[in-house]
Amino acid sequence: IPPAVLAQLRNDPLFLQPLASAYAAVGRGAEAQPTLERALKQRFPADVKGLKTDIEIQLAGMLASANHLDQAGDRYKQVLAEEPGSLPAWQGLVRIQHAMGHDAEALETVHGMPPATYAAAMRDTSFEIAVASIYEAEKKLDVAQDILQKAVTEQTNAGQKPSPAIEMQLAGLYIERGNPQLAYPVYQQVIHENPDRADAWAGLLSAL
Repeated sequence: IPPAVLAQLRNDPLFLQPLASAYAAVGRGAEAQPTLERALKQRFPADVKGLKTDIEIQLAGMLASANHLDQAGDRYKQVLAEEPGSLPAWQGLVRIQHAMGHDAEALETVHGMPPATYAAAMRDTSFEIAVASIYEAEKKLDVAQDILQKAVTEQTNAGQKPSPAIEMQLAGLYIERGNPQLAYPVYQQVIHENPDRADAWAGLLSAL
């Protein structure tokens, strides 16, 4: 790229976002993050909707990956202040709060999600597991169990095999709530489909 053109592009968020993605893809995260920060300082084209939010979300994800959890959480909150219906921002904030051990705060965030956004978020298996883990950490074991059981039922009714991660967490909850007889067949099912899972074998033994 000619230097004059490159200088112009460095003020264009439409150029800076994919440049940051390219940096990240080749392991140059130290350059990707400031590139996104630079993009956020530029004037955004009026005809490109959602670009600023996308860059904010991308930057928050990079901060989280670099273990800058406080900064990532602040970015997600900033997005939600401007775009209260942003699904990835809600999911990201809940995950950050859970990762930081702030489960009471994470639970408040979950309860503050718009109903339609919450319903969409809970179609993501990894987010369902995160939310169940939050309830479990807050000793709301019955709610955590209900979430996981519902997830298994929905996957089965859709003709899909239940996620082993969800089944393992559900079996662990059964054990924790003193119901090993419910956990045993779940561990058996996981082992039948994933015979190399040591954690499932260990769980099976604990359920005897």
